[in-house]
Amino acid sequence: MADELASLVLQWALRALNSKSISDTMEALHFLAECGDRRAAPTIASILARTRSHAVRDVAALALMDLRDPGALPVLIWVLAKPETVGHRGTLVHALSAFDCSQVFDRLIELFLDGSYEVRIGIACRIENLDLDSVPSDKRASGVARLEGALGPDTCEQDREEIAALLGLLGISTSEG
Repeated sequence: MADELASLVLQWALRALNSKSISDTMEALHFLAECGDRRAAPTIASILARTRSHAVRDVAALALMDLRDPGALPVLIWVLAKPETVGHRGTLVHALSAFDCSQVFDRLIELFLDGSYEVRIGIACRIENLDLDSVPSDKRASGVARLEGALGPDTCEQDREEIAALLGLLGISTSEG
């Protein structure tokens, strides 16, 4: 009986996600995150991928972070790369903290290089918390090369310092740091 009730409540919440009301959608997302039922993760990831609302996107990202479903990581990375999220990526980057990002290390480097200060700090924290031995060697090497390549003569001082700091986290010394 309890399982049946839980399934009915889950079905109700999943239907509520498709509401025309942003507040109803956000309420359903909060509810599903609190329930902790990973069966909701694919639907929440779908909402995250298709919504145009920054508020809904943030709540969906946090719900996925709470559920810790590994299948959500590719969607988070994809959404982070979307041009319409520029200026609204902080919560998305924070949501990555619930996941093992070693297999998307190269994407983290790209997001770092293309990101605002807030995004760079968040990505640096994700990288600092990685087990670098679990990062595939080809992804690590290409990431380091991409960072070193970004240290060109036209790179502004702040960017140079931030890139050098990230390279330092990776155990690479530069003349910048």
